[in-house]
Amino acid sequence: MELYWIYICLGALGLILELVLPGAVASAFGLASLSIALGLFLGWVEGFSSSFLGCTFLAVVYSIALRAVLGQVGQGDSSRGEIDEDVQAFGSTALVLMKMDEVHEGRVRLQGSDWPALSREGEILKDEKVKVVGRENLVWLVERIDGQRSDP
Repeated sequence: MELYWIYICLGALGLILELVLPGAVASAFGLASLSIALGLFLGWVEGFSSSFLGCTFLAVVYSIALRAVLGQVGQGDSSRGEIDEDVQAFGSTALVLMKMDEVHEGRVRLQGSDWPALSREGEILKDEKVKVVGRENLVWLVERIDGQRSDP
């Protein structure tokens, strides 16, 4: 069997595999194999080692080229939004789970999770609602919501 038939079969296999494994890598390998098969048939490429190296090189080139072309043709879905959780949390309301003051840490429930917190304005008792105003490392800084005062 001539070497170019092996590359033709590998090229066809690469193009068929692209239907199952999308991403342009299998098709790049298939196109490279078919290109080397043509080179072997026309006498431009001779022998196994040069055809293997040529196929590897062309697969990389085709992979880069196909990704660039397909990236322009088929733009994927994308969205842009705020991903900084601190910015999203600032100004939100949290429930105090454990009393706190400016020195002694307490705990708050914020966005479904329990977090350590410090008061920015005196003692805050359990079950009060607070507003998140800042963060220092893992500790949220909170203030009473206007109109709420703890009973001494």
